[in-house]
Amino acid sequence: MTTVVGPPPDPKEARFLEWMTLFWKQFRAVSSFAVQDAITAYAGGGQANAVLLTGNRCRVTTVGSAGDSVKFPPGLVSNKVLVMNSAAANSMNVFPATGEQINDGGANVQVAHLAGKLALYECWATGKWYRLYGA
Repeated sequence: MTTVVGPPPDPKEARFLEWMTLFWKQFRAVSSFAVQDAITAYAGGGQANAVLLTGNRCRVTTVGSAGDSVKFPPGLVSNKVLVMNSAAANSMNVFPATGEQINDGGANVQVAHLAGKLALYECWATGKWYRLYGA
């Protein structure tokens, strides 16, 4: 099987559908589908006390105020985590493990994850997570 290497192409490119098809085939082949459900994001936000995401399918159901937070465990190459923010209105912050980064944003920098959105986070290199965000 051909494998996906690197970040996704621009969605406007013809090869995007091919990339996504290969990506999901790989994802299904290596996923163990550990579910963590009914998560409450840490009130007040921040990395230190953020709720640790332990599954590879995580649904956050309570985000009491914008900026409440969750975080990843230390990133190992090929780790994949689907994260759903099921909160009605509030955006939450997603942090990497201490010293790591998401989307080349710098060490310990969070990304905002909007209410009602699903995103796939994948670790491409030790401690370096990238996000594929739903429209």
